[in-house]
Amino acid sequence: MLMNEVPTAISVLDTVKKLGFQYTRVATKQRSRVKDYCIDMDHKKDQKVLIGLAYYSNSLLQDVSMDAGIGKLLYYHLIASGHSTLSVEDIREETLFLMNTLKNEFLLRDTRALPDAIRHRLEMLRDEKELTIDTDPQTGKDVLRLSHDVIKRQALIGQGNVPDGHATFSMINFLKELSHHIMDTYLVVLIALDGIISGNMVIKEKNLIESLHFAIIDMYNENLLPSL
Repeated sequence: MLMNEVPTAISVLDTVKKLGFQYTRVATKQRSRVKDYCIDMDHKKDQKVLIGLAYYSNSLLQDVSMDAGIGKLLYYHLIASGHSTLSVEDIREETLFLMNTLKNEFLLRDTRALPDAIRHRLEMLRDEKELTIDTDPQTGKDVLRLSHDVIKRQALIGQGNVPDGHATFSMINFLKELSHHIMDTYLVVLIALDGIISGNMVIKEKNLIESLHFAIIDMYNENLLPSL
């Protein structure tokens, strides 16, 4: 089910309800005109619904996996690693490598157009005023810089360090979150393969897939994975 209308609060809540979830009104200041809602989710009670949404989002993500990968890389370099700048050339090379790894998750009709598509996505984020693209006078290369602290504020909110508890929407952070479940899937599989190789074990592919499936669900139930 795709949203085909402007994402107003009413349309979003209606879609949430159609997906099988309930929501409750969040208490706000007495004179505040802003109405906020909380989606009630129980990772055990709603497990079947969440698994269904995971398969659906995997299909949907094929159209935006490159965007999600770029968001993930931007977050890693400019936020998590604390770098102030990142060259366009570096983000292009890393995105190409990531897309080659995720080639079964990504839809691209002409691979020759990928470098131009990456540049187009970065310019889109620039137009959204989330980052700037400038030429480094010393190297002559184009470099990226975050143009505001939206993502940093959201990270602080997660740690409970922002008094008002609100932050402006960030496209970079949104795209980064989209790729969590795919990245985690690859990491879990790689960890399993490392254990098999290190232990010099032999295991049937069918048994490995079934074991990984249930292991990922158990890890999610234990809050070790943010999403299925």
